Amino acid sequence: MKSSLYFGLILVLLCVAAVLYELSLEPQEAVEDTTAPAVSTTVETSEELATTTDEYAQLSTPFKVGDFTLVLAEIIEDSRCPSDVTCIQAGTVRVRGLVTTQEETFERTFVLGESLVIAGQQLTLSDVMPRTTATTSISPDEYQFRFRLGE
Repeated sequence: MKSSLYFGLILVLLCVAAVLYELSLEPQEAVEDTTAPAVSTTVETSEELATTTDEYAQLSTPFKVGDFTLVLAEIIEDSRCPSDVTCIQAGTVRVRGLVTTQEETFERTFVLGESLVIAGQQLTLSDVMPRTTATTSISPDEYQFRFRLGE
């Protein structure tokens, strides 16, 4: 009797923790229609002026973002929640690549939704396509990466 009471209490605590964790997650960005022609837009945020491009970078192909040239080399992690599954954690994407500025070239790891400050500007991996599903796998040459540049 006493052990079943402890088991019930632990089960309730786990459920409460899962609900609190899910409530603490930030909502995902809205997905834009990628069938529209590629244009560069300027979006004003509460703290900065950011430039988002509708063009996507691909692995091993030089890609220009502002004054930077990126060459993405390797997908380190793609743990995003598949679009056809309900997950308690959103997951992320990490991709390693070379960044070339006017002065130097160096390696960086980009994490989906996280900003890196490079030469005084914030560079953010803002979107990764295609979306994952539970029944399909994505080959490296299918990946497309969108970046946002801010100050």
